[in-house]
Amino acid sequence: MVNVGNTATRLARFEGDRLVDDYRVPTGGTPPELDGAPIAIVSVVPEAARALAEAWGAVAELTAEDATGMAIAYEPPQALGIDRLANAYALFKHFGKGIAVDFGTATTITVVDQAGVLAGGAIMPGLSTAMASLKRGTAQLPEVPVEATEALWGRSTRESIQIGVVHGQAGAIRHLIGRMPGDMPVVITGGWAGLMAGLLPATYRHEPAWTLEGGRLLYHCSTRH
Repeated sequence: MVNVGNTATRLARFEGDRLVDDYRVPTGGTPPELDGAPIAIVSVVPEAARALAEAWGAVAELTAEDATGMAIAYEPPQALGIDRLANAYALFKHFGKGIAVDFGTATTITVVDQAGVLAGGAIMPGLSTAMASLKRGTAQLPEVPVEATEALWGRSTRESIQIGVVHGQAGAIRHLIGRMPGDMPVVITGGWAGLMAGLLPATYRHEPAWTLEGGRLLYHCSTRH
């Protein structure tokens, strides 16, 4: 199972439904050699996916057509990022409903409603993207590391940016999820999820391999492969 993101590509090997190995490489780098097992790709970078398909030969690039049994209200379904679809499909298969928050280059929220329908969600700049945009769009603000400072208020420009971006995004996530009616399981995943887990309710489940799990389920439940 391969998850191609904007910044990093994650490769994983499953035995049945058990994840036994995974590692990351930079997206767009030299494709690693694989052992000949069936390969399915979840990719938000079409050029990188094409390069991997050329290097590895026969691969299954997953699409909305593979979401067997789950209704999709997003318009058009093909415009939904396949990583978000994978996150939603894992919610659908494991819980029947829920909310997935993926902290990557972009931070995305994807909702499977009480009826098991992929109802939509939200997109905002990811933490590193937001940090870089402040430096790029202003004359004096520096780019600072993505860290969750414990300060209540920033007493330096560095702390002020970190509080605004990191703690501000945690507040935005809580607010957006709070708009959903009913009791919904929440899963957080993505490269920055480990950092954000400490700023969010303990009831949110941190699942680092959630997108890979969704891709695995899409592949095995699909009628196309």
